[in-house]
Order: sequence, then C-alpha cells, then structure tokens
Amino acid sequence: MPYHLVELDSLEALERARPSPSAWTEWVSPSGQDQIYLYVAGNQADATEIVRARMLSTQGGVREDPATGSAAAALTGHLAQKKGVGRWHWRIEQGIEMGRPSRILAEVERTEDDLAIRIAGQAVIVGRGTLHLPG
Repeated sequence: MPYHLVELDSLEALERARPSPSAWTEWVSPSGQDQIYLYVAGNQADATEIVRARMLSTQGGVREDPATGSAAAALTGHLAQKKGVGRWHWRIEQGIEMGRPSRILAEVERTEDDLAIRIAGQAVIVGRGTLHLPG
C-alpha cells in the first residue's frame, strides 16, 4: 500500500496535526493515495532507532489508525534507503495521540541488490463476531 510519508520536525507538531476534510479533498485526494503517515525521527535506544508516527486516511471518513504495519514497512524501507547497506532496527510508536498506544518493531536488512523488511508487534483483540451462514 502506498503512503505519503511526511517527516515532521517535532513531537509537538505531530501532536498538533489535525486533518481538515476540505484541505484533504483539495491536496491529498487528487494524488490517488489517501493515506498519510506522519512521523518524527527520534532518539536511539541501543541499536534501535525510535520513531513516533500517526497514520491518517479517508477510509470511512478522515480517521486515524493506532497501528499500521504496512505503513511501518513503507517508512522503514524509505529510511533504510537513506542509510545504505546494512541491518537496521526501528521501534515505531503509534496511536499515542488517540489514546491507543502501539509499538511496532521493524528490522531492515539491505544489501547491494535487495531489501528485506520484517515487521513485528503484539495485538489485542478489540472486537469479536460470528457469521452464521444459511444451510
């Protein structure tokens, strides 16, 4: 899934971000990609870089997602392209501003010819349902 990856310069800017439906319609929707992944590159914990992120989309109206593995993969692939050959680790903290904090772990291994991205994390069931089919 494609995302607009937008780096912000501070956690305060990330926290203040509020999508405007009219601005979204004017500036984002014409691109054909209705997902924006805002992020702030942070500090380092051991060999892991910490990133704080928010994913906004218009699926079901302008909304926010607390944990987005596909966006984390796109972001870490992008960040690894800037670093060159090697193995890199990121911890992406998302969902904090909406009161549903998540932690996504990413590992990227880049060689001259290849880029392998691994995404991990834990999940919590927030809903459950049963589908009864006739017959």
